[in-house]
Amino acid sequence: MARRSDELVDRTSGEWADSVVMKSLHCRGCGYDLRELRADGKCPECGLEIWSSVVATVDPAAGRMPSLRNPRAVGTSLVVLTGCMLAGMLLVVLPSVVGLVEGWKVGGGSPRGRGAPGWVPSMSWGYAAVLFLIGLWALWRLAPPRGAERQGAVWVDIWRIAIGLAGWLGFAAFWVEFPFAPRTQIDHERIEFVLHLASAVFATIGLIGLRGVFRIIGQRSPEYRRSQGGRQSLDLIIVAIGAGVVGALTRLIGGLDWFGPEWRYNARMIGMVLLWASHFMVVIGLVYMVMNAWWIRRSLRRPPPPMDQVLAPQLPVDTWIRDR
Repeated sequence: MARRSDELVDRTSGEWADSVVMKSLHCRGCGYDLRELRADGKCPECGLEIWSSVVATVDPAAGRMPSLRNPRAVGTSLVVLTGCMLAGMLLVVLPSVVGLVEGWKVGGGSPRGRGAPGWVPSMSWGYAAVLFLIGLWALWRLAPPRGAERQGAVWVDIWRIAIGLAGWLGFAAFWVEFPFAPRTQIDHERIEFVLHLASAVFATIGLIGLRGVFRIIGQRSPEYRRSQGGRQSLDLIIVAIGAGVVGALTRLIGGLDWFGPEWRYNARMIGMVLLWASHFMVVIGLVYMVMNAWWIRRSLRRPPPPMDQVLAPQLPVDTWIRDR
């Protein structure tokens, strides 16, 4: 990204070399107001080149992209959609976490009594329906008019998100509010694995669609493009979901009578660790994803000014005095 910025400076600074900053623009190094200073000069406080502050403020890359129908609605809808995904995951994970903590307290250091307290919200058909309706509303606000996008690429991603969100919330609620009473523990784990696998498949479909939307809309946010550590790759969340499926499968294998008791115990413990690590990584990834959506929303609501609103050709001194 640094090389791209250097190329932008080399390509543009010649055109605006004799210009001055005509609006309040703060140095990105020390915060000094650079107004009425030459664009090819240096900050009088810290010595940083003024042009680097201009490039950091103006975003030519976003200006070259096609305009959105309603940038404010798109940004807000993206935050609402990702927030629904995070809320749904928390409703699945939170009861188990609280129950495990309570079990350690009651059991004096051993994970017993894992039932979550009644005050802890958990995924249910009602929560799933509410989250899906909110997510559907966000998708409707996010989607462009039909035919506005070339080859309908965005609409394909929108449908992926809708199908993935509906399937994931449905199977997650079915998993938590399991209506059957299996006769044995192994039957229960088999059904749990099938539901976990189905939830993972639909969640992956939705995340693939969301990745396409982020790729298109996220490029309008300079924070999203430039961030390295804070930018969440949706592929990592998909990998974490896959690790959870492997953990559920390992637990299932550990419940079979194919091997000795010690190997079965170890397999079940490994599967449990993989499941917990997967859930933890997915939650962290979704938190970062909501933060990325907030960056994009902020950029869409406050787009950077074009170059000609920041710089102006240098005028003679008497002209400046007359205008002031």
